[in-house]
Amino acid sequence: KKITKQNLISIFLTGVIFLCGLNPNSASAGQADEISALKKRVAELTGMLQELNDRIEKMEEAQSETKQTQADSKEIQDDRQKAETNLEEQQPKINTARADSQQNQSDLQDTLSMVEDLIDDRLQVHGTLSQGYLKSDGAFMQTQDLGVPLDTNTSTFHYNEFAINFSYQISDRLRAGLQLMSRDFLVLMDNHVYLDWAQFDYAWKNEANFQAGRLKVPLGLHNKSRDIDAARTSIFLPEALYAEIRRSHFNYIDGFGVYGSIDLGSLDTLNYSTVFGDADLERKGYQTEQGLTDFEAQLENMYSIQLMWDTPLEGLKIGGTYLQFDAHIFGNLDKTQSGGSASNLWYFLYDKYNVYVTSLEYTWKDLIITTEYQETRLTNRDNMRGNIPVHLMGWYLSTAYRFNDWFASEIYYSEFYRNNDDKQGKLLPLGIPDYYAWQKDWSFNFRFDITDNFIVKAGVMLKDGFGVTESAVPVSLSERYWTLYQLKATAYF
Repeated sequence: KKITKQNLISIFLTGVIFLCGLNPNSASAGQADEISALKKRVAELTGMLQELNDRIEKMEEAQSETKQTQADSKEIQDDRQKAETNLEEQQPKINTARADSQQNQSDLQDTLSMVEDLIDDRLQVHGTLSQGYLKSDGAFMQTQDLGVPLDTNTSTFHYNEFAINFSYQISDRLRAGLQLMSRDFLVLMDNHVYLDWAQFDYAWKNEANFQAGRLKVPLGLHNKSRDIDAARTSIFLPEALYAEIRRSHFNYIDGFGVYGSIDLGSLDTLNYSTVFGDADLERKGYQTEQGLTDFEAQLENMYSIQLMWDTPLEGLKIGGTYLQFDAHIFGNLDKTQSGGSASNLWYFLYDKYNVYVTSLEYTWKDLIITTEYQETRLTNRDNMRGNIPVHLMGWYLSTAYRFNDWFASEIYYSEFYRNNDDKQGKLLPLGIPDYYAWQKDWSFNFRFDITDNFIVKAGVMLKDGFGVTESAVPVSLSERYWTLYQLKATAYF
């Protein structure tokens, strides 16, 4: 039973009154001892009661704290219950929000993928790098310009090409692109970097599309693609039509063009390509007169028209190209090296430089048979030698076959004549051998596709005459029959 402070005080006062009523002095000796013992007992009880009351107070405080804790616990339990109830109520919304978040993440990832794909589709970057080795058992170009002594056994690594191009699809119809190129061929170009092409291309419809800028010149089957070494089996294209020393003449044009394909119904398809404009020749790409300095060459009023007919016979393509331009070539000619006077202003004009090419290509499975014929007519107007009519002619026949994924071979024969009216060289200047009037080549070529992006080629050309290289080879070092060995490695992406 709980003892309150009031009860404790009552007991204490009762005891005091009782004890005061007992007078030990008036009691007997036995009573006095009992009274002393009783007082002692009362004092002990009083202490015990005080201790008990202290314990009761502590228990009351603990009980109060317990009740508060229980109240707090109940409040917490109520809050938890409310939270759980609220969570249950909000769970559908949470699930919906989580699903929306996942969908948004998926949509964002899809969008990023679409952007990456779009960039990959719109922006294209490609390039090629090649290094070649040439060896000849006869004089080949002016090797003294390479620091190599003139003899009849020449070889060189001065044969390489590098190109990188970028193109971007601006819209569904409009594309822009450019290519930077560097090449070295014996004494020509010397790894000079130049803008090979840069153009805007607008695809209007199949029958008519438009180009503007620096454009590649359509001429025969291979002129536009001759920078792409991986597109052919041979190292050198047939020089009867694609001579390296005249490569810069027909490399590009600054102007505009139109091209397209016309459906001929049962006669299949007619493809056409035209370009119009002017061009400045790369100085380092032109073989000039000995002693000529401050050289400049400009092609004006240049245009090319090409027709290619995809015939009803599957694999057979027949075409023709007409190219015309005027050329102005200027420079200072130092004649002191040849015993003449000092520097003189020298120039000559190509008046109405006309090129006619007919082409035929037949593809059957892995076999490609190609033949082309070319005639060139012009008049050189030289301020030192007067008017010089020129009538060039060349043709070739090629057979290429791919044996498997990694090996292909090509054999071609070509003939070139500096003067189609003097194929025997009877009208050449005094002291010039007759075999300078022609050049006849047998070319044997082998291609090895080491990987998807790396190829190695080897070739041997058996040559008769120096008609293509013209005055580039000194007569004293020339022999009618000579051989050119070639090796070339090309990486591309």
